Amino acid sequence: MELKSIILVDDADWQVGIPLSIWASVWWGRQTEWCTRHDIASFESYDRQGQLIVFRKAGPAFGESQSWQLHPATGEFRDQHNRRASWRGFLQRHPELAGRLMAAFALRLTGER
Repeated sequence: MELKSIILVDDADWQVGIPLSIWASVWWGRQTEWCTRHDIASFESYDRQGQLIVFRKAGPAFGESQSWQLHPATGEFRDQHNRRASWRGFLQRHPELAGRLMAAFALRLTGER
């Protein structure tokens, strides 16, 4: 999936990535109810406006993860059940991730890996 995604964070607690194709969106959206994981037209509509960012938090047991999808161009942020969620509340509940994201963005801006 790495060839069809931009990986921002990948550690024991979080996976954060940008799907670059419908097939990557299917992979990132597994176990969710997002239209972008099963409808090509929906994925392409969002992608034309700007990339999606997917956040997956590992759960305590295998297969138990939580997922969120952010579309910065529209400000839309959804949980794994496709309900609108609060981006600000998400960052407040997960400040450690906010720091990892800032570091990942800084590395990408400088061209480092």
